[in-house]
Amino acid sequence: MKVIIQSSKLVKPFYGDAQLPPIDIIPLSAFDKVTWNMYVDIFYAYRPPTPSTVDIELGLRKVLAVYREIAGRLTTDDTGEIVILRNDAKVRFIEALADRNLDEMVSFMQPTVKTLHPPLYGVKELAQVQITRFLCGSIVLGFTSHHKVADGNATSRFLVAWGKACRNLKISPLPFHDRTIFTPREPPVFEFNHNGVIHARKLKGNKPFSTLESVVAHLWRAVTKARHLDGSETSRVQISVDCRNRIKNPKAPHCYLGNMVLWAIAKAKVDQLLYEPLGHAAKLLHDAVISVDDNYIKSFIDFAHHRAEAEDLIPTIGIEHNRMILSPDIDAGSWLKLPFHDLDFGCGAPYVFSPCFSPIEGDIFLMPSFFDDGSIDVYVPLLFEDMKVFKNGCYSLY
Repeated sequence: MKVIIQSSKLVKPFYGDAQLPPIDIIPLSAFDKVTWNMYVDIFYAYRPPTPSTVDIELGLRKVLAVYREIAGRLTTDDTGEIVILRNDAKVRFIEALADRNLDEMVSFMQPTVKTLHPPLYGVKELAQVQITRFLCGSIVLGFTSHHKVADGNATSRFLVAWGKACRNLKISPLPFHDRTIFTPREPPVFEFNHNGVIHARKLKGNKPFSTLESVVAHLWRAVTKARHLDGSETSRVQISVDCRNRIKNPKAPHCYLGNMVLWAIAKAKVDQLLYEPLGHAAKLLHDAVISVDDNYIKSFIDFAHHRAEAEDLIPTIGIEHNRMILSPDIDAGSWLKLPFHDLDFGCGAPYVFSPCFSPIEGDIFLMPSFFDDGSIDVYVPLLFEDMKVFKNGCYSLY
């Protein structure tokens, strides 16, 4: 597939007749500091009739006036801390043409689709957009954004608001911008070990397993079996946990613009994981997820503001993404409850939404299926020889 770039420019927020807001600085929260220092890329595909590029760009400019952080830049303050500079420095907007019909594409999860989104490296913009038009009239929207500015929850809300702006609808609810609301307690209480940021502990209770826990438990066992690991090895599964509904006093607004994710991790010996029934793996995951509660979150905030700074610790995540092969571990990202699918530019919902091709073995994504039947699409990158075994066993419970 050949993609020709027609134009590339920077677009700024559109304030209409309103007064231009002042330039200011947004300090990163403890949650922002421990998240990945990288860009995230996603795709949307729309069938014709599709809106004009002019209308899509104007809607983007309008929503940037509400989500100003997206049009800013990452910089450092006088103390050397990374901050967001809200200076309306613009986002990259690219127009492109593809030399084929969209239906001729086999999959969005292949390396060739990298030409359908802006570059991920060597850029200063905190968000970039590429609109690629196909011969059939369909369009693909490639979107990249920096993870330090917003997590999946906040990014999905920005995208939905963009669609509303294109349809001249009121943007509601408005984003909550204050990242200083999560202050440490005085005196601080270090109730848990936060080195590595991840956490798991045994809890009492017998709550049912969630869909996410059940599906990831099955994938954990199927992937582990496909990898042909030594039985004495320890395998870990890391799941991101949105803390918006878990922290109390202060409660986090659902429209909070920033990162509010911590990580739960479950681990087991390979022999035990494959010998015990599926419910055993699901319980390990369940206990890890529910342990990220109000007490743990506040302990993390105290740790990040006091001990981490005092000991000059570098923020890290349990399973680092600087590894191209995560085996024997798995990183399971869930977008099951995020409204990514609701981005409507005026031509209806997208018929495809997808993360970009990931070359990281074991970096799994779970998303609602576009069949709208309650099923789940799962993206599982594995080594070629392991994928053959996985495909033969992933459709049966054992």
